[in-house]
Amino acid sequence: MLNYKNIIEAYKRIEPYIVKTPLLENNFLQNDCGGVKVLFKCEGFQKVGAFKSRGALNFLLANKPALNQQIIAFSSGNHAQAVAWACALLGYKKIKVFMPYNSSLVKINGTKQWGAQIELCESRSVAEDLCYEMQKKGALLIPPYDHEDIICGQGTVVYESQLINGFQPDLIAVPLGGGGLMSGSYLAKPSACDLVAGEPRQANDGVRSIQSGKIFRFQESPQTIADGARTLSLSALTFEYAKKTTAIYDFDEMEILQATQILMHHLKIIVEPTSALAYLAAKKQLQLKKYQRVLVILSGANVDNSTMKTVWEQNLL
Repeated sequence: MLNYKNIIEAYKRIEPYIVKTPLLENNFLQNDCGGVKVLFKCEGFQKVGAFKSRGALNFLLANKPALNQQIIAFSSGNHAQAVAWACALLGYKKIKVFMPYNSSLVKINGTKQWGAQIELCESRSVAEDLCYEMQKKGALLIPPYDHEDIICGQGTVVYESQLINGFQPDLIAVPLGGGGLMSGSYLAKPSACDLVAGEPRQANDGVRSIQSGKIFRFQESPQTIADGARTLSLSALTFEYAKKTTAIYDFDEMEILQATQILMHHLKIIVEPTSALAYLAAKKQLQLKKYQRVLVILSGANVDNSTMKTVWEQNLL
């Protein structure tokens, strides 16, 4: 069973290669959260612009596959870039990534630039199926969230916030896609700290899974502006951590767009709509319980032109 020590081990492995991302604060946003101290962990400053670099790199460093091994992955974006970057960093040449055709162009191009071969697929489910077929033939799959080494790598986001910045939160908020960041954050958080997650209402497999007591799976990729949360379902592994999480909330598209605008405007950084889900989850939980120190994980900053236009189509500030 994974524990806090596994997060420390993961951090020791990846620390020489990653960016120690900043913690930002803003008076307006703190007032918007009821006046409590809120710090934003900005993983958009990470390698490839997202926290996913941590998990992919930890997977490769922990498993040490042969340099001539065929590496494969499926992803709607940031995991694809993370795998391509980590492979390039460590000298792997044979990388193939299966991505849905409607993936962010910024993320598709970023993956290509790190040397990966990309196959665009009709849907997320097709991308997964093609990947599993190659895995059966001997290729090494680096999954986006369903692996202990991925989870531990993602957990270093919270660990780093405490280690480098000395910030001890009593509430942590994360966005929820497949559940890797949520699971790793659970392992890395202080024992008395609450953990909440936010997901799009149009992609709320996490909420549905908790409500029904069994994993809910979409047949096709949900259509949401939060492209990092277009996963089909949690895995059996991440579902166990979802059940231990304080709460999972879902939010409609307009709430996500407005929160994205607010974060961009007041923090003066690029924020993916997926990241805004963490901020919304923190605000929701703060309406229900009092906290003193809140850590909000902003998961990434890869926004293509069409998404940026959609975000700013209306003034929601």
